[in-house]
Amino acid sequence: MIDLYKKLVRLFPPDQRRQAKLIAPAIVFTALLQVVGIGSVMPFLAVVSDPTIIQRSRALHALYQFFGLSSTHGFLLLLGCLSFALLLIGNFVSALTTWWMVRFAEMRTHYLASVVLEQYLNRPYVFFLNKNSAELGVRVLSDVVQIVTGILLPMLQMVSQLALAVFLLAFLFAVNPILSLTVFVGLGGIYAAVYWVIRGRLTKIGTEKAEANEEQFRALSEAAGAIKEIKLLNLEHVFLERFKRPNLVMARSVASQSMLAITPNYAMETIAFGGILGVVVAVLATGGKLSQVLPLVGVFGYAIMRIKPALQIAYASVSQIRFNEPVLDRVSEEFRDIEFEPLGWIPQKSANTGKLRPRNRIELLGITFQYPGAPRPLFENLSIDIKAGSSVAFVGLTGSGKTTLVDILLGLLVPDAGILAVDGITVTDENRSEWQADLGYVPQQIYLSDDMILRNIAFGADDVDAGRVEQAARTANIDEFISTELPMGYKTRVGERGVRLSGGQRQRIGIARALYRDADVLILDEATSALDMITEARLFKSIRDSARTKTLIIVAHRIPTVRDCDTIFLMDRGRIAASGTYDELLASNDQFRAMARIGSGYSEPRDEEAPVGRAM
Repeated sequence: MIDLYKKLVRLFPPDQRRQAKLIAPAIVFTALLQVVGIGSVMPFLAVVSDPTIIQRSRALHALYQFFGLSSTHGFLLLLGCLSFALLLIGNFVSALTTWWMVRFAEMRTHYLASVVLEQYLNRPYVFFLNKNSAELGVRVLSDVVQIVTGILLPMLQMVSQLALAVFLLAFLFAVNPILSLTVFVGLGGIYAAVYWVIRGRLTKIGTEKAEANEEQFRALSEAAGAIKEIKLLNLEHVFLERFKRPNLVMARSVASQSMLAITPNYAMETIAFGGILGVVVAVLATGGKLSQVLPLVGVFGYAIMRIKPALQIAYASVSQIRFNEPVLDRVSEEFRDIEFEPLGWIPQKSANTGKLRPRNRIELLGITFQYPGAPRPLFENLSIDIKAGSSVAFVGLTGSGKTTLVDILLGLLVPDAGILAVDGITVTDENRSEWQADLGYVPQQIYLSDDMILRNIAFGADDVDAGRVEQAARTANIDEFISTELPMGYKTRVGERGVRLSGGQRQRIGIARALYRDADVLILDEATSALDMITEARLFKSIRDSARTKTLIIVAHRIPTVRDCDTIFLMDRGRIAASGTYDELLASNDQFRAMARIGSGYSEPRDEEAPVGRAM
């Protein structure tokens, strides 16, 4: 439990740890009020069973005289009202403390989900290459909730209920040590024994639940991403089964944990009630009077009825903590090298900085790069010089390194050796955002959010310039389609992942998005692969006409696409095999001639050297 506490505390900054510590005095104060309320029942029952005790008890007699009472009935009414008032105040304070604990825990859900997402988004791009997108959803939307509602809140509840039980047992010990020890051993011992027996089972089903939860998230993500193929191939039952299996494990695990958490409760009710009857029988059997046993039985009975649920809640909380501990272990392991700080959100890196604009050249100098887990480097001592304002193209067979090279130019992948330089200025962590602020990038697969076309073109912009959006759309040859064929023009929603648009329309929206940024460098990574050759030629002409001063970097699989580029780099297995104009390469390189002859006979979704996996 101590190790678990350390893992949990590490996820929160010092100010939130201090907030948690402030709850402790409230828990103690609440427990004391509960004990005072229960203790106040004892003098009331004593007077009920034997009114003469008013005269024999100094405290009761002083209270009787203080209020100037003249009858036992009036004094009983006063004691009853005082006892009820104390119980009412105790329960009211208890409710406030519970509300405070629940609110504190739930607000930690907001904090922890936000900070986990922040830590993910701050990871380097290469981290995501082997990550499934479902993992992010599990960590942010599921694991965080389980950590808070399954560990943090039960831990607070456990502390509060154990505090109440300890104070009540201390009170009972002062009243009757033997009976209080019997209650402690009888109730507390059984709960401790049951937990000792089932704790291994709780860990096992907790691990199974954590794994099943991630699997069901993955099944949902895959079903949503492949819905077109699923409908076409009638695979609904296959993906349903992929979801049902882990979902069934989840249901069984939660049901098992819930049952294990409440099992002792039924035995405790029998033991508690039997214990109260046993006290009465034992006292009467030894010749005691009912007037003597009634106050003791009353206060012990009421106290036990409060201790039992307190111990049950504490036991259930410990069980829940044990059950959810694998989730905390998983999050702690994933972020073991990160010191969580107060949530500051990711700064808008380019908001107050300029752009690193190329005026002369963009250079890759001595680049060496190897993907994590790959058997060999993809690039070794690779150097490329791109003149600012020119148009260059990278062509080559699948796996030659074109996309990886583009990712290095984008600053997404950091080379193991060598540098990316702009006009002699090395791109580093300090100025990478300034370089990226001057890049317009169009990938082969365009991400579109379920929002208006207007906002998809101005992706990420707080203030959308409608005029710039339309100008970018005209250059991308998509304005006419938007204006005349969509029901609400630029305010038409595109559907999740742009499912209402064709591949070519999505790509042209992606190009318009890059043009909207008004960047000096446009990088198109097979960005027109879904277009026919006539539309592609018209689009490139439009881009060149509107971007004569911009640097244009193209990755293409159709050689005619790059015919007009100033320089074409032919890549082969991570090296530059040849470079020159279209005519020069056509005349001097057999591989290029074969590719030009085939035209669009091959495609490249991603370099084969890259680790298998889907980036989030």
